[in-house]
Amino acid sequence: MPSKMSKRMMADALATMANALAQDAANRTAERVAQENRRGDDDELRLERIMNNKPPIFKGGYDPEGAQN
Repeated sequence: MPSKMSKRMMADALATMANALAQDAANRTAERVAQENRRGDDDELRLERIMNNKPPIFKGGYDPEGAQN
């Protein structure tokens, strides 16, 4: 049967591991939130890049009779 000392050491080790896992989960959550915030900026940059390349722009009008069926 394990001694009181080794039980205490195992309990301390488990507590340390639990704290490390909780801290890791918190860090990953913070990184995920930061990444999602950066994605919003990426979308704006993509649109800006497209517009800088001067894509063709629709200049037609409304013509339901001339539309293909």
